[in-house]
Amino acid sequence: GGERLARWFMPLTTLGKDALGAFIFHIVVLFVFYRFLFDYWHKTTYLHALTLSLILIALTAVWLKLKQWCVKS
Repeated sequence: GGERLARWFMPLTTLGKDALGAFIFHIVVLFVFYRFLFDYWHKTTYLHALTLSLILIALTAVWLKLKQWCVKS
């Protein structure tokens, strides 16, 4: 079960490897996309905010992997 669990937690370990990049990506998404472009400021339910948070964590992991891939190339 160790490998399956490691694959499941891969997005969280990716975030820990580049914490500054993850922080910058979160700030951009939260303030630019959620607040201004999507107009979600004080207009979401708690469940919707949790769903957006989970999506944001996954997107951050994808962004950091893409950034790592670009640096290696």
